[in-house]
Amino acid sequence: DILRKKLPKAKVADGDIGENILIRGPPSLATKAGALKVGMLLGLGDTAVVEIKHINKPCYRLLNVPWSQEAQAKYDYEHKDPGGMVLKQWFRHPSLPLNVDTHPGGRGYLAKVVTEGHVRDGDAVTVLTRPPS
Repeated sequence: DILRKKLPKAKVADGDIGENILIRGPPSLATKAGALKVGMLLGLGDTAVVEIKHINKPCYRLLNVPWSQEAQAKYDYEHKDPGGMVLKQWFRHPSLPLNVDTHPGGRGYLAKVVTEGHVRDGDAVTVLTRPPS
């Protein structure tokens, strides 16, 4: 939703940034109180359980989404890779929720399935365990 507000003319669709499951509930930004954290177990629906393993980082594939040109025009941002090559990567702009340095967790998280189960649209998401602080 934050990305849609930042790019109101782009038609950002669910799944465009590689997400497989979208949830409402705990904040995704790791800096907010009550946020999702690496190591947390989440219950999805009646039986599925996932463990949050990593903060997801954006990658070059975001340059291929249908609305990427509009995003680059609005958030023209150059980034140097470790080899010193300058790359135009709009998604690394510090004000966008996809930037892992300024918005950790804004791109989402990678999770491992601990217990398989059926998950349907509208199913409850429950925090089962929180990692130690």
